[in-house]
Amino acid sequence: MLYGQGPHDLIVHPSDGFLNDVVAGDTTDTGERVDLDRVYILLRDSLYFVNYRIEVDGFDVRMRAEDGLGQRPVIYMTVNTVTAEFPGEIYRLINTGGNLWIKDLIMVGYIEAIPGEIQNIPSGLIRVNAAGFDIVIDGCLLTQNRGQHIRTESACRVVKVNNSIFTNMGDLGRSNLGAGKAIDLRDTSCDTLLFVNNTFLNFMDRVIRHRTSVGAINHLIFDHNTIVNGGSFHGTLALGWMGKEAKITNNLFIDPFVFGNDT
Repeated sequence: MLYGQGPHDLIVHPSDGFLNDVVAGDTTDTGERVDLDRVYILLRDSLYFVNYRIEVDGFDVRMRAEDGLGQRPVIYMTVNTVTAEFPGEIYRLINTGGNLWIKDLIMVGYIEAIPGEIQNIPSGLIRVNAAGFDIVIDGCLLTQNRGQHIRTESACRVVKVNNSIFTNMGDLGRSNLGAGKAIDLRDTSCDTLLFVNNTFLNFMDRVIRHRTSVGAINHLIFDHNTIVNGGSFHGTLALGWMGKEAKITNNLFIDPFVFGNDT
C-alpha cells in the first residue's frame, strides 16, 4: 500500500491481499483506525477479491478507482479457503455502523470465469444492519446476485445511486422468481432514496421492493433511469408506505414487465 496524492488517500494494490483484510487491518497497534477520513484507491485494469465481507462498523468506508483511463477496478467475491465459506456480501454496515461511499468500481458476486462458481452466487452485494447511515454509489457496475444488490434491514438516512448499472439480478438455481432485485427495503424506512441516471438490466423481480414495509420512504427521486428486460414477477417499483414526496420522472422503460401482473 502507498499513500496517494490526497492527504487521506491510500493506494491499494492487488498484491496487498484480500480487500477485506486491507480495510480491517488499517488500524494502529491498539486497534484504532489509522485515519477516520481514509479513502481507499483501487487501481484501474486490476482485479481485487474479498473472501469475507468488508465490515463498516464504527467508521466510514470510502473506496474509489484511481483517476485516469482504463477499466474500472473489479471486485470479486471468492471462497475463504480457511473457513470454506463464501462471503455473504461485499460490504455490510453492522453494529455501530458508518457511511459507505463507493465510486467507479465493478462489483461481481462470483468469479464468472471459473466453471461451477455460479453455485456460489450470493444473495446480495451490500447489506445494511446499522441504522441512520448513508450509502452513496456513483459510476459503479453491480452484477450477479440471486437476491438483491442492496438490502437494508435497518433504516438508512440516505441511499443515493447515480450513473451506475445494476444488472443480472436473480438465479433460479438457488432462488425463485420472487427474488432478483436492485434494492430491497421491505422491513424498514429510508429518509431519502435517490436513483438518478442509472440503468437496470436483466432482473427477475423488482427494481425497488418496499411493499409490506414497516416504515416510510420520506423522499423518493427516481429520475432519468433506463429499465430494460425486467421479469417483474411481483412488480417493477413496489413502493409500499410512502412519506412526503415521490418523484418518478423522465425514465425509459423497455420490456419492464415480462412476466405480466401477478395475483
